[in-house]
Amino acid sequence: MGKIEGLVTNIQRYSIHDGPGIRTIVFLKGCPLKCKWCSNPESIKNRKEIFWQEDKCISCLTCLSVCPEKAVRISDEKKIFIDLNICKLNELCIKNCPSGALDIFGDKMTVDEVLDIVKKDLSYYNVSGGGITLSGGEVMHQFEFAVELLKHCKAEKINTAIETTGYSDWNKMKEIIKYADLIFCDLKLIDEEMHKEYTGVSNKIILENIIKLDELNKNFIVRMPLIPGVNDTSQNAHSMIDFFSKFKSGITLQILPFHKYGHYKYKLLKIKFKMEDTEMPEQTALETYKEYFKGTNVNVEIGGR
Repeated sequence: MGKIEGLVTNIQRYSIHDGPGIRTIVFLKGCPLKCKWCSNPESIKNRKEIFWQEDKCISCLTCLSVCPEKAVRISDEKKIFIDLNICKLNELCIKNCPSGALDIFGDKMTVDEVLDIVKKDLSYYNVSGGGITLSGGEVMHQFEFAVELLKHCKAEKINTAIETTGYSDWNKMKEIIKYADLIFCDLKLIDEEMHKEYTGVSNKIILENIIKLDELNKNFIVRMPLIPGVNDTSQNAHSMIDFFSKFKSGITLQILPFHKYGHYKYKLLKIKFKMEDTEMPEQTALETYKEYFKGTNVNVEIGGR
């Protein structure tokens, strides 16, 4: 049975954007990249994170009295402050908060517990050709849990997909893709120095893994978030065309427009959103970028926000 535990930030049912048909998206916690535009900042760290919602707080101070470590305090600005250096994550402050102002990103769940939720929509999958998509964070960050969950889904004849940054040990990726009907692999930038600047890591491993996916004839789609002023240039497009020109078959590149829908989560986590002043691209900008690839072996799709 699937007793292996994983750290899950969210399970989103009835999605139509991350694979064929109606899907259930399971978001896993932990990511080696730190993309400045990340829309899921709660998925970066590989541990639970408590957050406080000021607009829900009734200033009852129950959280201060129930915390055995005294990790909950009042800041100089008269706001709730949680000292994560001494917090043991016993969640007493959350359980005793009468207004729901305190909550947590990250739930420990077994494979069986996740599978029970996924199976609720079997009828929708059967009618639409849908299934489960593992996302993140980075799926490979919770390798054993992800593999076990995908195996169980395959046993139930549920269509499977994964979303990955591509920044992973190839041996792990080679194992996990055995159980994935579709792979979405991100490719933000071709220029290595720019990739380091905007994501915190080199893209060498990512490029190598995409080449290996092509060599194995795997069913995969490359995804690129279009970030104004970062990777929406003709130089990046032509570098991608050159990179993909060596592939054995045609490539599908899905362009996803930059958005700020996850901005509120940065506020909850007390993290500065570094793309605050970046505007979301207009549809014309997406179409213009798509034109660069006309006549190449790259089939460009424009995804939703």
